[in-house]
Amino acid sequence: MNITKDLLAKITDSEVLSQCRHLLEQPQPDDGKVYCPKVFDYVSCWNYTLANTTAIGGCPRSHPQGLIFSPLGRSHRRCMDDGSWFINPYINQSWTNYITCADLSEYENLQSINYVYESGYIFSFVLLSIALIVFTCFRQLHCTRVTIHKNLFLSYILYGLLWLLFSFLVTPEVAMENSIWCISLWILKEYFQMCNYAWLFAEGFYLHSIIVLTFTNQQKLLLVSLCIGWVFPILPMSIYAILNASSKEPVGRVQCWVGDVGYNKLMWILHSTCIVSLAVNLVILINVMRIVIVKIRAVNTGETTQLRKTLRACLILVPLLGVQQLLFPIQHDHIVYRVTVAVVTSYQGACVALLLCFFNREVIKCFKKKISQLKYINEGRRSSLLTLGTSIGGLIRRGSRQISIYTRRTSVSRDRKTSEHVTENVTPTQREVAQSLLNTTEMKESQTIESLVSAGESQPLTSIGARRESIRSADSNRGRCNLPSISEA
Repeated sequence: MNITKDLLAKITDSEVLSQCRHLLEQPQPDDGKVYCPKVFDYVSCWNYTLANTTAIGGCPRSHPQGLIFSPLGRSHRRCMDDGSWFINPYINQSWTNYITCADLSEYENLQSINYVYESGYIFSFVLLSIALIVFTCFRQLHCTRVTIHKNLFLSYILYGLLWLLFSFLVTPEVAMENSIWCISLWILKEYFQMCNYAWLFAEGFYLHSIIVLTFTNQQKLLLVSLCIGWVFPILPMSIYAILNASSKEPVGRVQCWVGDVGYNKLMWILHSTCIVSLAVNLVILINVMRIVIVKIRAVNTGETTQLRKTLRACLILVPLLGVQQLLFPIQHDHIVYRVTVAVVTSYQGACVALLLCFFNREVIKCFKKKISQLKYINEGRRSSLLTLGTSIGGLIRRGSRQISIYTRRTSVSRDRKTSEHVTENVTPTQREVAQSLLNTTEMKESQTIESLVSAGESQPLTSIGARRESIRSADSNRGRCNLPSISEA
């Protein structure tokens, strides 16, 4: 872009403005040689440069990557043989090499800050996702207030996810190509950021409505909050996209539209909307705290108790309304300041999830109730298993008694056959004596078995088994050992 008086009115960097004013007064050389014209590359001004040479300039902080520029660095701009500036094939326009301006130590600091952002957004994404699931699963928590909290969590999740995708996918080479998908991803990321600020304002609006207004319609409040959170950000985002796409200055259309208000004034359309929402939330916070203090003083409590309750209310409302971001209104180059801003910005979602969900008394009460229900169900299952085991044990005992009776009867039958075999070759008188003794044994055995069967249910299993063994041993000795011999008969 040619250096003109109208151009000087748009330059905000004082050093660049002084340089451009000086170059504006420089006449064009008339020595007959070929020169490249003096231009403004949207960062700094360049004087007439002889063809086939390289112009050397400074490293202004107004550059989009000026945070990592070294004050001792130098930028370069190549003038071609035909008197035209070098055309970068990626962006299809003249290009200045600011890569040599980068400071390696500052680049490492920027990488460290970027790691803080990444860790914060990932941690917040995990906690917010769990909190959103908890609010959805417990029916006791379904109400207008929790629905607004869920939408706030969703805006944090979507913005953090888009920020991570943009950080991982858009490399400097991709940003240089300035492709459509890269621009669309940036626009979507900025939209969800504005939705996040809009839902912070919706939280303040709902809180102020239920405290200040006596009678409020919850459904209307929810509908208004939904319009504020998801519909309203479309308006400033659309205005910015249309104006930036139709602007004569391409400074806002390079590097996937990533810009800053320092060199792209149209960014104020987005930033001013976020600042206004935070400012209104600050007013709401002050008014709510005034009402809380008045109500606390109405109760007969000590000053220490009042102070503790007030501080606790402040602790919960500050991250909920996003007021802490007003503490960092400007950009600063100090590493501690930048790291603090990164922590406050990226971990805000995690802080909100902890305060509104994991440390919430209602949520803790629901978890305790669910754990009690699970314990009750497990105890019921355990008692059912014990009942089943008792029934199986009874069946096994009955089966053991039947087997014992069957075994005893088999033993008696075997003894009788043995006696018959022994008495086959004896005299009739011996056989009659043996038969009378065997009949007496069988009669006693039958009486013993009947008594066992009748008293089996009331006696323990161990005593019955021992008695059966003793009877079996005694009867066996009677049937076998006490049988008269052939000589005695």
